[in-house]
Amino acid sequence: SREFDLDAKEFVAVMDGGFELPEAKSQLSYKDRDTLLVGGVFGEGEMTDSGYPRSVWEWRRGTPLAEATKVYEGEQSDVSVGGFAYLDRGRRYELRYRSLTFYTSSYELKVGEAAWAPIPIPADANVGTFADQLLVTLRSAWLGHPAGALLAAPADGFLGA
Repeated sequence: SREFDLDAKEFVAVMDGGFELPEAKSQLSYKDRDTLLVGGVFGEGEMTDSGYPRSVWEWRRGTPLAEATKVYEGEQSDVSVGGFAYLDRGRRYELRYRSLTFYTSSYELKVGEAAWAPIPIPADANVGTFADQLLVTLRSAWLGHPAGALLAAPADGFLGA
């Protein structure tokens, strides 16, 4: 993966501070303009038994990839582990997850500058956000809601409950 400047319509050279990752089964997300969250680029020891990233690293612009800092790690037996950051209608979120199986995951969410908080949902549910709402899609019945239901709740209140 290489950083691409959409305005200039060209790749950003490493010597100019551009990000470039080696070929790998990797994941990446911008945390901010100068920080990438990356996984899967540190060799076989950082991969799960399924061959996917097992850890998340923060890599600052202008530093060698070898100086990235590990910020989250799953188990060797997990299917995959990842993290990403994004803005959703003015709210800053960071989400990290462990895919325990192909159908189950555990999630942690950070809203703005708040601390990381586990999202207390069934392992087979999926999670997302919309503005200040936490969205939960159920694969199995939970708290009186049927499988397939899409639930929404204020993220701050849900995580603080």
